[in-house]
Amino acid sequence: MKRHNSLISNRQRYAALATTLLLGLIPTMTLAACPTQGQWWMEEQPLTTRQVLATAAQQRVVLLGEQHDEIAHHRWQLHTLAGLHALNDEMVIGLEMLPRSAQPSLDAWVAGELDADNLLEQVRWEEVWGFDAALYMPILEFARMAHIPLIALNIDSDLRERLVNDGWNSVPA
Repeated sequence: MKRHNSLISNRQRYAALATTLLLGLIPTMTLAACPTQGQWWMEEQPLTTRQVLATAAQQRVVLLGEQHDEIAHHRWQLHTLAGLHALNDEMVIGLEMLPRSAQPSLDAWVAGELDADNLLEQVRWEEVWGFDAALYMPILEFARMAHIPLIALNIDSDLRERLVNDGWNSVPA
């Protein structure tokens, strides 16, 4: 009889262990329904790339963020830009890393008047941005090939320093 109680006790322990393991898997199973790299989701539902691009192409502004040193993010940006351009050939690409003073060089690049080395030198890439230009060149080359205007969105570093050191009120409009 003692042995039988021991068997029941072991079965109960195994059942409890199995239940614990199953309950432990539930969050994992829930995570399996979360977006994976390359998926688009809205309101907890997956979307097709076609749905996302069709919606985004109708917007005035679409922000495509990235981790600056992550090549996969830049490839995703390039593919997304190409998809958006297929749906809206009047788009422009804003570059938050370059100051407005770089605009003439960006215009010359898109017009085919500069090679890559001259572009990077003229916009002072290493000085104003410093991240590996090779990560960004496919996007810049795509813009050039498709004649998509590139727009420098940032302010010059001297103005940024002035704002930091002296505050907004000390800088004239």
